[in-house]
Amino acid sequence: MLHNNARVARICFAGDIDLARKEEFNNALVPAESADVAILDLCNVTYMDTTVLNGLVVLKKRMLHHGSRGIVRIAVGNPFMRRLFLLCKLDRIFELYTSVEEAREPNSN
Repeated sequence: MLHNNARVARICFAGDIDLARKEEFNNALVPAESADVAILDLCNVTYMDTTVLNGLVVLKKRMLHHGSRGIVRIAVGNPFMRRLFLLCKLDRIFELYTSVEEAREPNSN
């Protein structure tokens, strides 16, 4: 998908994401590695552990390694999961939004 001359990848996840789904989660992130902007929809995720956090950090590193802008926008509506990102200070390297719509157009607010 092209948006403002940038390569944008959008990936949606749902349900529980933990160690049991690590391979599936990491494989789903592969298309975003060469994108300038990755929009990850975690709004329908009901549980996540450090598998998700680690996978997202690795994604950011791989995006930058591929020479992209390395922008990772995460839509996470659940306040408890959002708090996990904040406690781990991951809001410093990822852009957090409450919906996919906000993540698509971050400057429209």
